[in-house]
Amino acid sequence: MIHYLVIELAADNINVAQPPFWSVSPYSVSSFLRAFQQRVNEADQRHEFFVEGFSVIQHSLQGYSGMLSGAGMEPTTKGNVDKHAINHGFPYKLLASGRFTFIAEVEFTEVNIDDSRLKQDARKVLQNMKFLGGGITQSRFKGPFTTENGLRKEMGKNIGSGLLYKLDDRCLKGLIQNDKSPAEALLWATQPMAHRGDTKKMINKPGANFASLIGYQLLEAPKNRSGVRESAHKHAFAEPVFSVIERTPVTRYFKGKSSLHDLGVLWQKTFDAKSNTLYVHT
Repeated sequence: MIHYLVIELAADNINVAQPPFWSVSPYSVSSFLRAFQQRVNEADQRHEFFVEGFSVIQHSLQGYSGMLSGAGMEPTTKGNVDKHAINHGFPYKLLASGRFTFIAEVEFTEVNIDDSRLKQDARKVLQNMKFLGGGITQSRFKGPFTTENGLRKEMGKNIGSGLLYKLDDRCLKGLIQNDKSPAEALLWATQPMAHRGDTKKMINKPGANFASLIGYQLLEAPKNRSGVRESAHKHAFAEPVFSVIERTPVTRYFKGKSSLHDLGVLWQKTFDAKSNTLYVHT
């Protein structure tokens, strides 16, 4: 049976660099929730659950010194980018602080769950986790909620302001179909202004969307490797996959009647065998 878990957190010194862009990516949130799931399940298998989907609410995201801080000023870069997209070095580390709420749609393996034990283990796990390499300074765990209406009613009381992440790749696909390179299309798809003949036309509200990591395309079959983190798991060389994320006011959900899925803000992880790509989507 589907339930909903809520994680509210504030974190400092999180690394939001995704060369050649910066943002908190839904793929990174997926990885964080996977680690959370694993640690809570290890604490007590009687409340074992698996994350089926998730939503991301950004309440604040503040960079240090204009988004560049410490190691972020170093000239080291990761990989190459399309020559049409960026032609200068981009720092591999950008530090920021932020507040987020994650809504996880989960399925428990057992019918009867000890809610108090789950909350105790979840809170203890969050106290010892990091988010994007930064320390979690505040955290709160809520749930499980048995229905989305119950989730909406309880969270709507104190949700405050925030922005929900949703995939918006329509403009991106159109630009690629018109022979733009992927990197060039990605940049144009997130620009607030674009030339149309002799005039400029508003195509995006400033700050409404951004380019973000959504997954990886494997370049080889996963295999065992020594000298790597989590050596018990198989690893593979891969290339990042980017798309465009739209940020929509959280009030659209909490003051409306549409589900997270119907609003297009419920993310799920998928592996496409044809393209050998692991990615998240709404």
